[in-house]
Amino acid sequence: SSMQRFTPRRKESSWSQPNIERLKWLDERKLIHPTIREELREVIDRPFLFPEDLMDIFREDPEIWKNFQKLSPGYQRIRVAYIDYARKRPEEFEKRLNNFLEKTRKNELIRGYGGVEKFY
Repeated sequence: SSMQRFTPRRKESSWSQPNIERLKWLDERKLIHPTIREELREVIDRPFLFPEDLMDIFREDPEIWKNFQKLSPGYQRIRVAYIDYARKRPEEFEKRLNNFLEKTRKNELIRGYGGVEKFY
């Protein structure tokens, strides 16, 4: 067996969406130690806001939109956040967006790394 360890974070540091999904998964299974559960509650309960410009792009193609809506909420959040994180690097942003659109049009999942599929 293995254990996921989340170390204390600096106030200004942010959580990646895969780590937020991991925390939600752990919390649903009551696997977060009670001494830190309340400390993490803010992170776990924070709603994910889908960027409206990306949602508009997904809606433009009926096939992409239909397939996107069938995806699990965790997968949607992880993949959209992954695209959104690259906004300051336009070439990378376009590459990630186009890959997601292509895979979603084909109704295929993008396989993650580090066992992230468990949280889809």
